[in-house]
Amino acid sequence: MELIQAQKIIHGYSKLLEKVNPRKLFMSKTELPCSDAMIKYAFYTYVDELVRMHKMNGPTAESLIVAYAHLSFFVEQDQVAALNKIANREYEDCDEADALDLLEKNKTTLNLLSRKKENMVKELTEYIRDCIRVVQN
Repeated sequence: MELIQAQKIIHGYSKLLEKVNPRKLFMSKTELPCSDAMIKYAFYTYVDELVRMHKMNGPTAESLIVAYAHLSFFVEQDQVAALNKIANREYEDCDEADALDLLEKNKTTLNLLSRKKENMVKELTEYIRDCIRVVQN
């Protein structure tokens, strides 16, 4: 992938992230400008170039890592409403049985998404470090 393509993809994804608000933390994968795999590839391409040009610094790396990890909040359309309801604690107003049912049905998904986010943070952090090491040697 060329740097220009990576920048366009990341720019489109960044515009989408600007729309994220605490009430609608989870969004549908269909809203992404392209597949999450292509977005990840764009991040890797962009990181390569920033490091190669000696433009990678702490705030830039942190910003890229946060944006990259936010991909874990893009889920299947049929999961969005329930996950946002849980994230906003809207189940507290529900009858206890309904609240327990909502939490139980989504427990596995929430655990998987949490691990996915942690892994994505670790993954891009390690990649940035590796790129810096390669350029320095």
